[in-house]
Amino acid sequence: AGVRVIDSHGTPGRDLHGLNLAVAIFVAFGGMILGGRLLLNPIFRIIAKSQVREMFTVIALLLVIGASLLMAWLGISAALGAFIAGMVLADSHYRHQLERDIEPFKALLLGLFFMSVGMSLDFTALAQNPFGILTIVFAVVALKFCLIFIVGKVFKLDLTNNMLFAVLVSQAGEFGFVLFQFAKTQGLIAPNSVTVLTAVIALSMATTPFMLIAYDKLILPRFKTGKTTGEPPQNCQHRVLILGFGRVGQVISRLLHTQDVDMTILDHDGDHIEFVKQFGYRVFYGDAGDIDLLHSAGADMADVIVIAIDDVTRATETAREIKHHFPKARIIARARNRTHMFDLMAEQVAYVERETVRGALAMGRAALTNLGFDDARARQLSDDFLKFDAQLIEETWEHRNDMDTLIKKAHDGRDFIKRTLNADQQRRDPKISEPQ
Repeated sequence: AGVRVIDSHGTPGRDLHGLNLAVAIFVAFGGMILGGRLLLNPIFRIIAKSQVREMFTVIALLLVIGASLLMAWLGISAALGAFIAGMVLADSHYRHQLERDIEPFKALLLGLFFMSVGMSLDFTALAQNPFGILTIVFAVVALKFCLIFIVGKVFKLDLTNNMLFAVLVSQAGEFGFVLFQFAKTQGLIAPNSVTVLTAVIALSMATTPFMLIAYDKLILPRFKTGKTTGEPPQNCQHRVLILGFGRVGQVISRLLHTQDVDMTILDHDGDHIEFVKQFGYRVFYGDAGDIDLLHSAGADMADVIVIAIDDVTRATETAREIKHHFPKARIIARARNRTHMFDLMAEQVAYVERETVRGALAMGRAALTNLGFDDARARQLSDDFLKFDAQLIEETWEHRNDMDTLIKKAHDGRDFIKRTLNADQQRRDPKISEPQ
């Protein structure tokens, strides 16, 4: 069977059949995804520079409506087009900005969605076979709960979080409404079956609030781990804001404290906040990636913002968001490794440091001195190595996405640093001794 296509003038166009239809759908989907990756970020970058925030919402609406109309033109569900457009927008570097811009509409649209879900229920069909439909609902929710719980175990979630994860995702997905209506339109599923399946999806979604109540009242008190949260952030008008108070953030704060530098500290681990409070630290609770929370913490007044969080992706995204929303602040960031360092350099932070490099060099100095090297020479070798390694990073940064070039430069760099260090040592002291 073919799909009747209506052209842009509203008159019947040609029919698309079989392979032609499949190719058209593939080209439409592929074009949307590829175009979104190549064009959206540059467009949003221009909008960000213009500082006209409303244009983010305009472009998002234009993309969603255009994708819906394109899918409808192909004879496919318009909701499917909107879904693909949403995926493209979610892959944008500016997705956090889009989330904040559409936040005022979220509650309204969610309410409208659930109203439409309720209106789609056929209570006559439910009354005719209540036991059968409720049995299917129970089976779907129980099966999905068990599968999600197993997935959580595989990813080593703790028991309470795993159960909450399974409860939240146990209902049938709302996209089933779109798929079943599309299948009904194409004659793949009988209308009576679609009515029953729609009722199953709607009723399974209605079980989630009751399961959450049961989780809070019956399950959580039995397995409560005693996790706590700290106080919400306040604007203390400090010049320094430290995001993350783990092993790196603590050392930074101790150094700044020696010079009486006031700082506002944020961390997302409530238990850790309670622990360090015993040592006299005041740490606020919050997610470093939440721009509204950073506003509350006084980020727009800070001269320096230190990103000392452990999560590589969150650290990079946080640097990008801070650079956009708080351009006055200089960002000092902690990098997990060289690749992460390249990502942070691409965000043009003021300073980035790999978390283990200086500790590793200190251990290297100790190894040299224990092998009989002079202590002054070992220290000079360590300092020079750090200097030339930083120079090598600057040279390889522009090739950060070319693995073959990086590998070649890494080999060449090791030889270069070795020759340069030995030559510098000879110039400083021609009589320098080898290890004893």
